[in-house]
Amino acid sequence: MGDSPAKPFVALLLFLAAFITVSIFMLSLSPTRGQAVQDTTRTHELMGLQLSKEQVQTGSLEGHVSGDFLSTVGYVTGSFDGRPVTYIYIRYRAENGDIIDRLIPRDQVRLRDDLKPGEAARVDIETMKKRTATYSDIQQDPTLCYESNPLRGSSQYSPKEKRVPLAAEKCGRHSDDAQEEWVTEREAPTVVHVPKDAIIVTINPNMVPEEAKKG
Repeated sequence: MGDSPAKPFVALLLFLAAFITVSIFMLSLSPTRGQAVQDTTRTHELMGLQLSKEQVQTGSLEGHVSGDFLSTVGYVTGSFDGRPVTYIYIRYRAENGDIIDRLIPRDQVRLRDDLKPGEAARVDIETMKKRTATYSDIQQDPTLCYESNPLRGSSQYSPKEKRVPLAAEKCGRHSDDAQEEWVTEREAPTVVHVPKDAIIVTINPNMVPEEAKKG
């Protein structure tokens, strides 16, 4: 009996599957350039919130203040996904000079009264920036340019100490390349420091600027 007509077709499929597998494997052996990460913490002095009794929720300051007063930190109640949330409301000047109003969920920031009475309140902000690894980044961290070789346990998913480092030139980076700009991935207030004599009030949410940044 002659060969089945299906056999050549099956052989062709097996050949294509093997070719694709080998091609993918060979591509995985190419030099891989990772992302450099820059984590920094900077401190901003808080600006005063000039508040009137109308801006403070009823009863919060009864018997304590008449007229306007100055505070640097306030509580604001709101909701998120249908559940009540308490925010900390602060105002500070960013590095570029912009005045930032910010609402931070209370459970995402630490509030510490660790300053002396009368000392200016401040906030610590953690920033994470990323960029595709440059020549200088690779010189500082050789694992940012590595051989992607799954058989040797060297890949983007493996720990850095398992990667097989390569020279920056293998990843197309050279000492005379133009520097790339960092891109901010995350910027989050982490600690709000207030003096021991600080007045923290609950502010009417309708009095908070609409442009106040949440988170």
